[in-house]
Amino acid sequence: MRDRVSLDWKLFISIYAAILSTGVFFWNVLKSRRWIRIRIGHGVAHEGDDVISGVWVSIENCSDKPAFIRAVSVLYPYRSASILAKAAHFVKYRNSTKTVGWVFTSPKYVEIETGLPKEIQPGDSHGFLLPEEKLLKLTENRVRDEIMVSAQDALAMDSFSKVFGFKEVDDRILAK
Repeated sequence: MRDRVSLDWKLFISIYAAILSTGVFFWNVLKSRRWIRIRIGHGVAHEGDDVISGVWVSIENCSDKPAFIRAVSVLYPYRSASILAKAAHFVKYRNSTKTVGWVFTSPKYVEIETGLPKEIQPGDSHGFLLPEEKLLKLTENRVRDEIMVSAQDALAMDSFSKVFGFKEVDDRILAK
């Protein structure tokens, strides 16, 4: 009976140690990865005495290591993608189907200054404005009033924002 109690105690400690070390391993793996978050919202900027409205893009470094952002792209939908097209894309390329049916375009085409490339320190962010007129010119072939923003780091890894609907911006421009 005494050996049985001793064996149960040792078994409990070994299981506890295994669970704890596995948890620490996964914690370290998650903390070592870079994490870039991109947020999009309506915004304004001052240029001299003028106030310019449009879409504000904020690129945030949420990891504990510096991130070097090389470029940013504005994505807009140019066609609707069926589930079959997304499945074919996944089988062929073995990657995310999030951007199937979306066009990647650079803000530099319409002379939008993004301030990139730039190194963003941990816990810091970098933002810029996509003015209404230039955004509409950049996305004139879109099929829906939605955009996403993609930021590419020095290792060519892309981070994507959530889809942002900008119908309000489009309606204000057309009302002028």
